[in-house]
Amino acid sequence: MLEIYKDLSWLPEIPKDLSDSFSDLMKTADIELISKISQYKLNDSQAKRMHDRFLEINESPKSKKNKDGIKLLILSSNTFDFIISKLFVSALRNGFLLDISLLPFGNIVSLLSQKIENNELKEFDYVLLSLDYKGLNIVDDFDDNGKDIFTNAINEINSIKNLVNDQLNATLIVQSIVKSTESIFGNLEIHLTATRNKIIHEINRELLQITLDSNILFFDIEETANKVGLLNWLDPRMYYWAKLPFSSNYSGIYSSKLINLIISDRGLSKKLLVLDLDNTLWGGVIGDDGLDGIKASIGDPKGESFLNFQEYCKRLQSRGIILAVCSKNSPENAVLPFRENLDMVLKEDDFAVIKANWSNKADNIREIANELNLGLDSIVFIDDNPTERNLVREFLPQVSVPEVPVDISYYPEIISAAGYFESVRFSKDDVRRAEDYSVNKKRVALKTGSTDISEYLSSLEMQAEMSEVSVSNLTRPVQLILKTNQFNLSNKRRTEKEIEKLINDPRFTIFQFRLQDKFADNGIVSVVIIERKEDTIFLDTWVMSCRVFGRTLEFYVFNEILKLAKELEIKKIFAEHRRSDKNNLVLDALKSLNFKGIDKNKDLSLWEFNPVNCLEVPFHIDTTSLD
Repeated sequence: MLEIYKDLSWLPEIPKDLSDSFSDLMKTADIELISKISQYKLNDSQAKRMHDRFLEINESPKSKKNKDGIKLLILSSNTFDFIISKLFVSALRNGFLLDISLLPFGNIVSLLSQKIENNELKEFDYVLLSLDYKGLNIVDDFDDNGKDIFTNAINEINSIKNLVNDQLNATLIVQSIVKSTESIFGNLEIHLTATRNKIIHEINRELLQITLDSNILFFDIEETANKVGLLNWLDPRMYYWAKLPFSSNYSGIYSSKLINLIISDRGLSKKLLVLDLDNTLWGGVIGDDGLDGIKASIGDPKGESFLNFQEYCKRLQSRGIILAVCSKNSPENAVLPFRENLDMVLKEDDFAVIKANWSNKADNIREIANELNLGLDSIVFIDDNPTERNLVREFLPQVSVPEVPVDISYYPEIISAAGYFESVRFSKDDVRRAEDYSVNKKRVALKTGSTDISEYLSSLEMQAEMSEVSVSNLTRPVQLILKTNQFNLSNKRRTEKEIEKLINDPRFTIFQFRLQDKFADNGIVSVVIIERKEDTIFLDTWVMSCRVFGRTLEFYVFNEILKLAKELEIKKIFAEHRRSDKNNLVLDALKSLNFKGIDKNKDLSLWEFNPVNCLEVPFHIDTTSLD
């Protein structure tokens, strides 16, 4: 399994024709072509050439400067130049450009203070703090049980944290400290308070606590180092010769892990896991081998490996990841093992959608995305068949399709290492999301049996309530603002730190909306940020989960906005729609709410509404308080 982390085994090998012509391809100015090549497994020299080519293109007078890139500043007690190209390619592979700056390694507090004082640091989105035990001077301390060593290390980290928060206004990423391989006590090493490794352990616990109580992100690289083994991760010779913090063999996985953390913070982690069936969730082919012939039974080694993968998928679902099936099978055969095999960990109801037919899988995945109102870029597809994987990659390049080995036993580790479902925030609403998608089949059945849409909506017995967002209940609103693509008025991706500032600004009011029906509690599914400007209000942000489209929640939300407008004697309500490839749905909502377009262009349009003497918009939701 070491190769998974060393070689990034989930990435497809670069085709021979592309590999052979790589040098010529890197002379192109076609950014889309270069980005496409970044999806493959690249060696160090290829990654460096790709990065260098992007820098050349960017420095060209004819180039259009990318305003959507992410700016990262790295603060480290070691050399980081060796990893820059891999970081860049990893970001490119995930759809964004990474502009990386390095502070020279040394006394970070002193250097950072000096650079800030001299105005030498531009704006950054993220600042990575990567320290090791040598940089923090963590040593055995048998005289004081490590108290001073611990306190000095935490104080230094807090000093850097305060500088970043107060002066750079960036999100700080604090990396965990990797333990030493050197032991002076053997088995007792980690248990004695005064040893270096025990002090490192306590510092990491404190760092985690600091990040949980703030907007800081915790980058637990120690977890990865432990997986591959400290003796593999650390390279003492290269540390002393070049001050490399870890072996260059793992620069790829380090880069991937860090980029996944940033992606998660921006609300772009994957949401849906689409699974093949034959030789993926069970061994064999159900249509040929029959129920008794497939491998998915306790007591059978091969069968248990498939059940273990099912358990991993079930665990993902339990934390909010949606599951679906895409299989070339008859519908009857596809569901048979879920219904008849008592050893199966996954059951039929665990899947939000089951597509079992003989159509090509790219079309089926596209239909699954449409049914669930999810973007293709939020999907991971798992299939044992390389032909099917390549077909989906070709026709649906937005979908993540990992390479998987022949042995199913390694599937969980492949998906885990790839980091598709990285999370920096977790709430009960995450769990509700997966449950709600699963029970949505009942809503579909109810809608099919209804004679008209009004009857259907009334039969859902929906209830909703509005509450104000505060610092104590930020998690879910921030998730919605960062993750929502389709019903997103302004496309402003506000961070937790930004939302906190707005909460403390008297000009702004932030509301969240919860919805439930007779089938499930959807949790918080909409957020509105309102800015008051004299006798007008401006809808700064309005997002709504795709799970509740078509249930008139937008009318309920707008009626609550109207109530506020009347209380404040507001004369005009303004909304600015910033167009993306996915959010035209909001334009339809504005029109149905009788907003009038007053300033329109291709990407940005301003809309207004006169709340004076207007009537409530009808909706099918009970507004009594929820339990």
